[in-house]
Amino acid sequence: MFGRGYLGVEMFFVLSGFLIVSLLLRERRELGAISLRKFYARRALRILPPFYGLLALLTLGHAITRGSYAAAFFKQLPFQVGHMSNWVRGDVLGLTMSWTLATEEQFYLVIPFLVVVVPRRFLGWCLGALGALSALLWTSVPGPLLKSVYGTPHPNLVFLNATYMSLILGALMACAFDSRRPFELLANVAKHHALRTLVVVVMVAIAAFSPLDGGGPWRFAFQMLSAFWIAALVLQPSRLASWFFEHRATRRLGTISYGLYLYHLVCFGPAFKIAARLGARTRWVGFPIGCLITYVVASASYRFFEHPIARFAARFKPAEATRRRSAAPVHSPVVVTD
Repeated sequence: MFGRGYLGVEMFFVLSGFLIVSLLLRERRELGAISLRKFYARRALRILPPFYGLLALLTLGHAITRGSYAAAFFKQLPFQVGHMSNWVRGDVLGLTMSWTLATEEQFYLVIPFLVVVVPRRFLGWCLGALGALSALLWTSVPGPLLKSVYGTPHPNLVFLNATYMSLILGALMACAFDSRRPFELLANVAKHHALRTLVVVVMVAIAAFSPLDGGGPWRFAFQMLSAFWIAALVLQPSRLASWFFEHRATRRLGTISYGLYLYHLVCFGPAFKIAARLGARTRWVGFPIGCLITYVVASASYRFFEHPIARFAARFKPAEATRRRSAAPVHSPVVVTD
């Protein structure tokens, strides 16, 4: 179970899809229209500068040292730059997590456009169709096409396991929150604490005992349960959850969370080397050192790099002064921020 940390990414994808589509739907409800230009500007300024900064440092380091990983790094560099690393085989040291960023960027490119051009009453059906297409990646249907591109019908590609299903489920959840009847149904189901507890127990059991690496029904079940659990937390947050998410330490970690995720692989390498020099060969020593280094690096990145860019990106937020209320009722009690 402890080797399945990637399931945390699945849960984050659900939350990300929910928040992004909720923001877009709220913008259309309050302003009457969605500005894709401003949306893409905000997302690009939030995600791309730190990632490309890290990529530039790694490129410089590999160019200077010409270590054993340099050849693999430069081979994948064009895919890293183009956010297509989830479509190529093999990991790059220090950028193993980049497939998640690539998956999100591809989601950001397609889904907001659909939210704008697809009529609201058909948006849920359109997202459902995309979810069905995503599920086909777990089957043998795309095998001939994959063989023509990769030389094998079963290439070792991350997106064949993770797909885009979690992001789509989060987007569907946002649509449900924006419609009266689905919202009321979710609210009535989520208020049963016994059911919420059972969902968590089943999620833990699936994570511990089910074959999830190849996708399929068990992976989909975990994604669906994750979506329900997150919806339940949003609709009926427990006292413990409220205390945890509102705690100053949690909010601080949330503020620098992107940097923590982006830099942790690069920071943990030196951390284990430091632990080894101290005579500690166990990960229990290297891990806390890595956490400390990552926290310091992420904090510095946020203060001196990300925050100034975020202040500039604020000019691309929907103008508060021109907001108007739509006649459509707001069903969700959630207040989301960009």
